Amino acid sequence: MAVPQAAKRISTLPAMTEEQLIDVQDDKGKALEWAIGVDSLCRSNDTSGNYITGEGKVDAGSVYIPMSRIAMRGSNGLIPASMLPKADFYTMYRNDSNPLVVNDTPSNLPLSTDYVEHSVLDVIVENNRLTKVTGLTPDARYAINVQLDCTPNTLSANIINVSLTCGSVPVIARQMNMAGPATTSVTKLEYFCEFKNGNDTELIVQLSAEEPITVKTTRFTIFELL
Repeated sequence: MAVPQAAKRISTLPAMTEEQLIDVQDDKGKALEWAIGVDSLCRSNDTSGNYITGEGKVDAGSVYIPMSRIAMRGSNGLIPASMLPKADFYTMYRNDSNPLVVNDTPSNLPLSTDYVEHSVLDVIVENNRLTKVTGLTPDARYAINVQLDCTPNTLSANIINVSLTCGSVPVIARQMNMAGPATTSVTKLEYFCEFKNGNDTELIVQLSAEEPITVKTTRFTIFELL
C-alpha cells in the first residue's frame, strides 16, 4: 500500500512559534537546538553516504542544516544584525579632534579618542595623533574613510597637495587652495581607500601638506570588507 505523500511533507508539521523564532535569531546557542531537513536529489544504489559532485551522483540521503548556519528574516522582512557577519571596525564619528599643524614632513593623523565605536580594531593615540591601528586580521581586506577640516597657516597664491599615506597603499592626494580669503577659511577634504593588509596586524596612517596647514579630523573610520 502506498504511503500518502502528505504524510512526508515538512509543510504539514507545526510551525515554530514566534518566541522560538526570536530565540533562534537572537541566541546562537538556541539556534544549535534546531535544524532544517534537506534531501539529496541524486538517486543511486550507492549507500556509502559520500557526497560527490558532478557525474558521481552519489545519493547522500536526507541530512540536516543547523539553524546556526542560516540567516532568517524577521517579521519586518529584514535579517537581524545578530545573524549577520560581524566585521571588524573602528570609527571616530564626531568633529572632535584637536587642531594640529601638518607640514611637508609626513606625520601621524590628528585623532581624538572621544565619540568612538569599535569592535576588535583599536587605535593607539599619543599627543592627540594616531600612532597606529591595531587588531587587524592577517590577509583581510579593509577600507578607510578620513574626513578633514583644513585651514592655511599663512595665505599664499598656491594650490597645494594634502597627501594621505595609508600603509602600503599609494599616496592619496587632495588639493587645497591656500589663497584664503582668510586663515580661518576651512577646506573640507575626504579620503577613501581599500587595501589588503597581508600579514600585518597593525596600520600606520600619516598626513603631509606642501605648505603648513592646521588640520582637524572630523571623521576616521576603518572597517573590514566581508
